[in-house]
Amino acid sequence: MENGIYQGGRAEATTAAADFAKFRTPSLRNVWITKPYGHDGAYNSLKGIVQHHLDPITSLENYNTRQAVLPKNDEFDQVDFDGYNDLVLRQKIIDANELEPITLTKSELSDLLEFLRALTDWNALDMTWMIPESVASGLPVED
Repeated sequence: MENGIYQGGRAEATTAAADFAKFRTPSLRNVWITKPYGHDGAYNSLKGIVQHHLDPITSLENYNTRQAVLPKNDEFDQVDFDGYNDLVLRQKIIDANELEPITLTKSELSDLLEFLRALTDWNALDMTWMIPESVASGLPVED
């Protein structure tokens, strides 16, 4: 927040107005098993975040805040959606959007999701094999 105005996204780092509401895109490897999705946990399903990117303005205007996956913290619970509920800020986000809506058939959306699923290394679900039996310091390794 700068001068009482939330910058959001990349603009937090660059302070450039052109970067308002732009966010880094993470790797797609293991995306199927890395929910929640979005820079802030806004979507609990991969299908939801994909549909958001297909039509971000409609998605923003119809967003259901109950789907967000947020850490439980009474201090922040009251302000989690202040930005979303600020209609002036929401309009600034809409105005900053550069993505044209894309319409996919149900079959195309299914194919896209299946492609993202194919990028999954299912061994990533159990990484216990990476836990060493001992460490160089001699300190115990515990669960």
